[in-house]
Amino acid sequence: MKERFEVIREICKGRTCLDIGIVGDLQHHLREPDKWVFHHVGEVCSELVGLDLEASALAALRRRGYRNLVCADAENFALRKRFDVIVAGEIIEHLNNPGSFLSRCREHLAPGGLVVMTTPNTYSVNNLLKGLLLGQVALFHEHVNAYTAGLLKELLRRHGLEATRIEYFTERNPGLKNQVFRLLSRLRSTWAEGLLIVARAAMPAVNAGPQPRSLPSYRRQ
Repeated sequence: MKERFEVIREICKGRTCLDIGIVGDLQHHLREPDKWVFHHVGEVCSELVGLDLEASALAALRRRGYRNLVCADAENFALRKRFDVIVAGEIIEHLNNPGSFLSRCREHLAPGGLVVMTTPNTYSVNNLLKGLLLGQVALFHEHVNAYTAGLLKELLRRHGLEATRIEYFTERNPGLKNQVFRLLSRLRSTWAEGLLIVARAAMPAVNAGPQPRSLPSYRRQ
């Protein structure tokens, strides 16, 4: 089981990238950049644009020397550029309209481009245990959607994208609980805490031949 940052770096290396939702817990990211998707993408890509709706946080990043930052809504952005890779780490579970977001991503993909998303895994050990014991899914208070690989694949399909790769991951965090979860996720990957999915623009459907002729309509004389 690969670490999520390892997979993201592998995909983004040498490519033009758009990272959506870069701010998150900004102070934490600045203290520990090795846990920040934007930092990892920036280290390996050929060109990087960061997008977020938090104008004040983007201004703070500009004061620190960061460039190519765009203040825009992930569900309704329009840039005059297409990208080899669009990255969205832990974003889709926050969105009111994830379908609109995926449509915007597809429109901004260069030929052969990829969308890389990560999100909490609804079937994680943590969620399964809480579901059995408490009858609830462990959602963070700002999350409005919960996803499985199957749900994401269908959502992608409805918006002109197709999944090409699915990975599961559990972060390396201190504490016995995390160690146990990591061990269990090695026994069964679908029990991992996080889900990473890679998608590309779907190929247009092949015409299967002439469509059947419609029956004539009749009017009462």
